Amino acid sequence: MLKSLIKDKKYFYKKNGYLIVRNLLNKNDVKKLRKKILKYFADLPENKKDLVTLPAGDIVKNFPEIFEIQNKQVLIDTLRILFSKSVNYINTFQIQKNCSSLNYRSGWHIDAGSQEKYEKLNKDLEDHSSYQLGKIGIYLQDKSPFGQSISVVPGLHRNAFFRKVLFRLLKNKIFSKLTHKIFVRDLQKELNSGDAVIFDCRLPHRSSVTSKVINRNFDADLSLDENSKLVIYFEAGKRSSCETYLRNSLTRMIQEEVFEGR
Repeated sequence: MLKSLIKDKKYFYKKNGYLIVRNLLNKNDVKKLRKKILKYFADLPENKKDLVTLPAGDIVKNFPEIFEIQNKQVLIDTLRILFSKSVNYINTFQIQKNCSSLNYRSGWHIDAGSQEKYEKLNKDLEDHSSYQLGKIGIYLQDKSPFGQSISVVPGLHRNAFFRKVLFRLLKNKIFSKLTHKIFVRDLQKELNSGDAVIFDCRLPHRSSVTSKVINRNFDADLSLDENSKLVIYFEAGKRSSCETYLRNSLTRMIQEEVFEGR
């Protein structure tokens, strides 16, 4: 029974590029964490009130709970099934507030986008037995007018050519809705607060579409209440894939001169 369950999880992730982890956080944990995160955003100075993503340094300093989440046995066991017996995290933490897509065509991307750009450094990107790197998203609401979680295109982590074709269709004014209806899976219909999604960094995805017309500079960025959408993100994977990801990040910083304070 256990072996069959493990095999099913691994097969589903390999085929679709994502896996849901139910009840990673209980309702009480979610409530406490939401309260703390919302207070942190509310207490930001005026020149940072429009901040929608907390950087890793702020999170490590102010939210030690994130390390407790990483040590939850259900998460470690699931990552061992998907990647390797030795769980490796990349602590590029993010806490996002009210990040949503404005319509069917917006927001589509893969988190390995820069790895596609630096091909020589990322030769294993399309080697499915070698590349094993995923992002973990933990969603802290049952519903929100800003969208509850994410939408994905199952299976497209395994084919770079079709990824590019589908991106063009998803962003096309004429074909976007039909393409969305046929290929896209909206995970907000399947998730509850405290659930997590592990998804391959090559998997096309985007934040769930907002259910109302919003002014990005005010309604979304400044909203802090029970309707706010809050998500925690970090990466995990096989050691070699994590190391390649970090080398790629360093190369990108050097090449694009993206340095803090510059």
